[in-house]
Amino acid sequence: MNRWARRHGDSLRAPLDDDEMLLAADRVVMTAVTRQDATTTDRGNRGKRIEAARAVGFPVPGPVFIIAITDRRLLLFRASTWLGRAGAMEGDIQLENIATVRAVRRLRSERLAILLENRSMLVVQPLWTRRLRQLQAAFETATAPD
Repeated sequence: MNRWARRHGDSLRAPLDDDEMLLAADRVVMTAVTRQDATTTDRGNRGKRIEAARAVGFPVPGPVFIIAITDRRLLLFRASTWLGRAGAMEGDIQLENIATVRAVRRLRSERLAILLENRSMLVVQPLWTRRLRQLQAAFETATAPD
């Protein structure tokens, strides 16, 4: 886990079940949403992206939020506007409903693509850091066959 996630660990662990383990978390900004038919990508204004993400199964709390990955779920937390502190958990997605999580390098920072089993995709970029690979690694660890 990165330094920010360790510092906010208590807030991030609060909604977890007793035997659930937090693997990684970071602050992100929503970049794009691709719908199931893969013919429509919403990159427009914030409102359109938020609405499109919610319509295809991503319970995003806003344009800036926190993604956390546990050994069972992908969690979406509200983030404070200026410092990105973890707020209330706004939604979750069971890991079995996620096809893949991939970090892709783009110029100065990475983008993280989250593809659901229904073929909808959410693309986010880091809020202040440049790397999101720990989220990909956490997903791969949680979904690895025993």
